[in-house]
Amino acid sequence: MKVTVDAIRLHTSSGGVDATALATGRDVVLHLHPVHGTDAPHGTYVLDHLAPADRHAADRAALDAQAVWRQRFDAPLTVRGVCWPFVWELDLYEALNPAVARALGLRRALERLDAGAIELADSCEDTALLARAVGDHLGIPVRRARASRPPGELAPGPPSAPRARRVRQAALGALTGLGAPTVLRRGSVAVHPYWPLIPLLDRMLDEPGLRPALFLESRPTGVARALRTAMRGGWIGLPTSADRRRARADAAPMVDAVRAGARIAPAGVQLGAWLQPRLARVVARRAAADLAEAAMLRRAFRSRRLRSIVGSFDIDPHTRLVVLLAREAGIRTLMLSHGAYLLPQPVVDLDVCDEVALWAPAVAPPITNRDRPIHLVGYPLPHESRPAILRDGSGPARIAVLGQLAVSATSVLDERITMRCYETALRAIARVRPDAIVTLRPHPTQERATHAALVRRFPELRLEEDAQRGILDVLRGVDLCIGGASTSTLQAALVGTPAIALNLSGDEWPYPIGGETSVPVARSAADLDALLDRWTREGTLPGREDLLAALGADGSDAVARLLAIVAGDGAQEPVLDERVGERPQLPQRPAGPIGDRQQVR
Repeated sequence: MKVTVDAIRLHTSSGGVDATALATGRDVVLHLHPVHGTDAPHGTYVLDHLAPADRHAADRAALDAQAVWRQRFDAPLTVRGVCWPFVWELDLYEALNPAVARALGLRRALERLDAGAIELADSCEDTALLARAVGDHLGIPVRRARASRPPGELAPGPPSAPRARRVRQAALGALTGLGAPTVLRRGSVAVHPYWPLIPLLDRMLDEPGLRPALFLESRPTGVARALRTAMRGGWIGLPTSADRRRARADAAPMVDAVRAGARIAPAGVQLGAWLQPRLARVVARRAAADLAEAAMLRRAFRSRRLRSIVGSFDIDPHTRLVVLLAREAGIRTLMLSHGAYLLPQPVVDLDVCDEVALWAPAVAPPITNRDRPIHLVGYPLPHESRPAILRDGSGPARIAVLGQLAVSATSVLDERITMRCYETALRAIARVRPDAIVTLRPHPTQERATHAALVRRFPELRLEEDAQRGILDVLRGVDLCIGGASTSTLQAALVGTPAIALNLSGDEWPYPIGGETSVPVARSAADLDALLDRWTREGTLPGREDLLAALGADGSDAVARLLAIVAGDGAQEPVLDERVGERPQLPQRPAGPIGDRQQVR
């Protein structure tokens, strides 16, 4: 039902205000501070006005806006033979998607409330640009509040590293600014050491005939491992000061070209003046460093000493650049999936490299480039065949609650989701298992303000935070895991810990944490209460077999399969399962400039 109001008061952030004092029908907030996910009344957060179908439509509108922007800028931003908007596809989309969703949410709120005006509650000029764009579209005037205040804090970042590590990083940063030459042995294999590839790197180091090499900008964990890798196969260096100087000269006109602006009208709302500065910031942040990196990589690849490159994704701008320039030089690229792809994937990973290794079809990205070898190798980390945990009721239960991230590449999971999931889980535990010891496990990139807030809000529970140990160590030390749409939730099955998937997104998730699965899925507080009660009575929960099957954790040696693929001895034949990449997802990036994979010219 439409309600007429005199004006909507628009806030940049809920930071610095009493979120509980915000009023539905009077206040709209563009960004929620992480601890305000449940404090701000429903209807006061701009994305509250987008239903699940509207959020998927917003994701598509952001893709369309990016395609329009690329039609304008692909040519002027193709420099030194590289189409940089393609390299930066994910960064550009992550700048566009939240902005487009907020614009469409604000339009829907203004239409629903039949607002006579938009009143700016703070002095943020960026918010004023959005208000004017949407206001002009709807014919609604914009005015400044008499008591306009400075914009509140958006969100604190994750905790800083320990001081000793920061000192080491600063020293390394100073040294790497000087550059370093590439030193490679003939026939070497460069490994980008994201966590699923560490067992493969260790196995390569144990094989006398293999020559793994490292990237100096992304070294494997452990000094001994890094030194052994460098001694065995060498390393890919760092841009020189001359590379950086030339890159700055080439980057300046690119940034100027982008700042000239473009018309962008997602879903019919002319947002160019608001969106363009976001895209220009991406170009300004990346151009000089990436141009310098490209010059160094081309020198490294020209030596013909590198046989292949192994990594875990080709969606990140740096790794996409590596893959494109390796293809240009005729160097084979193999990417192993970095985790379980369970959320909407508007910008597709593993779509550019020459060859793909997947854990299992259920957790594969929605690949569109299927005309190349695609291998199913299984779960790539060593894991134990620990029996499923069956609680006998003695001693206090230990329950891990995994933090659910908001995701900037889709509006399906917004800034409410983290606190909603934490609080729903903790309230259920307080009702059903108040004796439990609860371990909160935030994502490594998650800020930490939520922990202190939860300790204050749940004084009756024994809460602890564990952000340092490996996820399997955390899961091994508890009797039950409550998690969301993440690889970590699935990994509980590896150590025998029962898991409940908590889905408060309003969207249906895919198998194994949705659909035809035996995994317990809680879509409401009542569901979670019932599942906790069942676990208390029975001592365990079903679903482990589905989780293990989805991960590809069948007890076989996935690392040996990977090693055979890397060695190229034909021991592991390509397997293109008809289900790989066929899960229902958002429409992918459109044909034309975004869909063209021949981007190195």
